Amino acid sequence: MSRRLPRYRPGPFTADQIRDGDYYELSHGHPIECSPAGRDHTGPNVSGAEVLDTDPDVEWSGVDAGFSPEPKMLRAPDVAVGGDSWSARPFAR
Repeated sequence: MSRRLPRYRPGPFTADQIRDGDYYELSHGHPIECSPAGRDHTGPNVSGAEVLDTDPDVEWSGVDAGFSPEPKMLRAPDVAVGGDSWSARPFAR
């Protein structure tokens, strides 16, 4: 028998309330604390983004770029790649 997970009410926060440099992502309006990465974590991320950026099909790549697919959602993956034809857009104010 499968169990349903409880539904949570959306939180009060929106992506435009998160400032550049804040250590938070958002999930359905609820903040998720994301601790800053150290040297051992960030170095490989930069190397990975650089390798991906050399792919001719990749229009841009970034490290810890914020994405907001909807107002109450904000994610900042370690490494992101994309292009104009891709649906995910970087978050910018």
